[in-house]
Amino acid sequence: VPGLVSAIGREMHQQVVYPNPTSGLLNFMLEEISFVSVYTVDGNLVSTYEFEAGKHSILLPTEGYYLIEIMSKNHLKRLKVSKI
Repeated sequence: VPGLVSAIGREMHQQVVYPNPTSGLLNFMLEEISFVSVYTVDGNLVSTYEFEAGKHSILLPTEGYYLIEIMSKNHLKRLKVSKI
């Protein structure tokens, strides 16, 4: 489902991921040091990033759905995003 955002585990405070769907660039506003992993919907790892607190962007490679995992010291958030 395009635009579906869900969280698993403890909810992260003030974590923002936009836009969804995206035409390529996916933006993050993070409160703390976080690892961001991008997976295909069938579970293959596309890329992993380590970000400091603040605003960051990544480029999704091709059209389709992706699972984004944001992990920090005490939180885990998983999102489904689409690139159109």
